[in-house]
Amino acid sequence: MQLKYFREGAMQRIKNAVYSIKDYYIKDEVWIDKYFDNEEWKVTSKINVDSFSLLIPVDDNNYDINNIKIIYDAMKNLKPYQANEERLWSYLTHVYCWDYMRRRWPVENYLDNNKSNFINTLHERYFFKSKTKRSLIRNGLSRLWWFGYITYDENKTNPFSLTEIMLSRQDIAESVMGRSFSNNPKIVKALLSVLEDRIDQGFDLPKREVIRDLCKYLSHRGGSSLIDAFDRDEIEIELTKRLEKLL
Repeated sequence: MQLKYFREGAMQRIKNAVYSIKDYYIKDEVWIDKYFDNEEWKVTSKINVDSFSLLIPVDDNNYDINNIKIIYDAMKNLKPYQANEERLWSYLTHVYCWDYMRRRWPVENYLDNNKSNFINTLHERYFFKSKTKRSLIRNGLSRLWWFGYITYDENKTNPFSLTEIMLSRQDIAESVMGRSFSNNPKIVKALLSVLEDRIDQGFDLPKREVIRDLCKYLSHRGGSSLIDAFDRDEIEIELTKRLEKLL
């Protein structure tokens, strides 16, 4: 299928009005066409991806890892600069994946918040709250694609094994994605591979403080040397030595 995206003016119109149109956000049916009433609000891009259907959350099971696999497999040919586009993800949150968004990020959960918090939450999950990297992993759908992008390893029998490592604990994902090196899949995969090796050796994952130290160490190395130029194997060796010292 060819991806669609919001026209800039149309997206900003809805984004600026989320509080006054909050009743629309509790509807189970897609409402955008009705809201714009025959106005031209969307554009069809030249980006072709596979059709996909995300698993709908049930009770306490959000199926995040499953849905990362689904959305990244379907949209694997998306370029990172394209995946930075707010209008694309906002279209998907409001139209193509509306059923998923209604169950994963239901607006009803935020109705008791004050107006400012409500608006911020809607902007964060259904749009981009800002132009920062953090927005990419806060939007309800782009977060799934980006987790897949930085962890997918086609050389592994299970190419999403590193994804599973990162999502196995919230503190791991937060520590990794909160660092500048998270823009570089090679560095992220080197770190996660070191953690995966430890599990393969029969050990538990390191404690939160150790994970944080490894991430700080990578950030420091990135600031003091051209770590981007290192081979992945070199980064893994260095991280393994660091981990052994910490343990």
